[in-house]
Amino acid sequence: MEDVRTKRGADVSSDHHLVVANLKLKLKKNWTTGQTAIQRFNTAFLRDTDRLNEFKIALNNRLQALQDLLKEEETSMEDNWKGIKEALTSTCQEVLGLKKYHHKEWISTDTLDKIKERKNKKAAINNSRTRAEKVQAQAEYIEANKQVKRSIRADKKKYVEELATTAEKAAREGNMKQLHDTTKKLAGKYTRNQLDDLNFADDLALLSRTHEQMQMKTASVAAVSASVGLSIHKEKTKVLQFKADNNNPITLDCETLENVESFTYLGSIIDEQGGSDTDVKARIDKARTAFLRLKNIWNSKQLSNNIKVRIFNTNVKAVLLYGAETWRTTTTTIKKVQVFINSCLRKILNIHWPDTISNSLLWERTNQLPAEEEIRKRRWKWIGHTLRKSSNCITRQALTWNPEGKRKRGRSKNTLRRIMEADMKTMNYNWTELERIAQDRVGWMNAGERPMLLHEE
Repeated sequence: MEDVRTKRGADVSSDHHLVVANLKLKLKKNWTTGQTAIQRFNTAFLRDTDRLNEFKIALNNRLQALQDLLKEEETSMEDNWKGIKEALTSTCQEVLGLKKYHHKEWISTDTLDKIKERKNKKAAINNSRTRAEKVQAQAEYIEANKQVKRSIRADKKKYVEELATTAEKAAREGNMKQLHDTTKKLAGKYTRNQLDDLNFADDLALLSRTHEQMQMKTASVAAVSASVGLSIHKEKTKVLQFKADNNNPITLDCETLENVESFTYLGSIIDEQGGSDTDVKARIDKARTAFLRLKNIWNSKQLSNNIKVRIFNTNVKAVLLYGAETWRTTTTTIKKVQVFINSCLRKILNIHWPDTISNSLLWERTNQLPAEEEIRKRRWKWIGHTLRKSSNCITRQALTWNPEGKRKRGRSKNTLRRIMEADMKTMNYNWTELERIAQDRVGWMNAGERPMLLHEE
């Protein structure tokens, strides 16, 4: 709309004034290719056992008739293919029908038939001629509507159970893509804006071995960005140095960039102290976000608590304990993780704060292990996997590596190495015996079930 004016001079028998507007229209071009839309068959019906058997019988009959015809007549390869294609398409058209996109994928064929029957009941109400017929038709429609809702709830429950089983299998096998896709299906549409790429959405990481290389790369990126009209945000640009001989600052347009003491790498926070406190706090925040995304699941009245807990284990707890195998755990760390898990479980079970229920009873209802035991099992599963690697693997060498030099005076901080050695002492094992046991996966799992301790810093 470019301009709008009122013409008061137009004299008509009304208390309104004439309005004149200038509009600029942009019409979409009508493309006529002459091709018809592709019609797809509803293959989802094949998940129904009865419909699948019906399809097999119909297709087998048509192929048998085609085979008998080919024995009597001598045909070409093209004619044979046309016969097979006709048998397939006619069977799909008869048994499956064309695919429709107006219903959810998890709705079964039985439910669709009940929906169609309910629609017929609604038409019977509109076509009733007497009041008695209308009352009877309305009663039949109410009963049909109850059956439809009951069937839809059963279909959705079955669908969510299948997704929960798929998510558990993906988490167990380490298939993160399938786990992510399943989580998106469970969460549905999320109202908050999400990034398309979580790895490198709007940032760039530069790696250099020397101060001179980093300065040259920074200047080069700034020059290339300026050539296309982009500029580097200096306040958001950070520099992290690790055991650098040259501590001079990195500059950009004669301004010094800020040095930081930690950064995020592969979902884990790495800092100069080498601890896990910052990483644990970040994992709790990410798990809380994942828990809030599935708010519709936790508030659903149609899903059982068992299904909700299974979804929590695969989509929230997996996020929380990501990388927990290498955490330097302390009593404070364990308490923070356990408090978050207990809070989520109480919300899932709809347990309010006035309801007094012990954590042991809560874990028993939800079939959960204490966070300390869960982290311990994950750690020793990872240790067994590492000990089965080749002797020249850096990860395996790091388990038994003794760094040179002297440590500072005072009490030494608790490390992952000390935690593992304390557990080994509890089990009366040494590294040589553990390497031998780790080659047998079953024996290693039995050894990992022994009670161990996670010590405070």
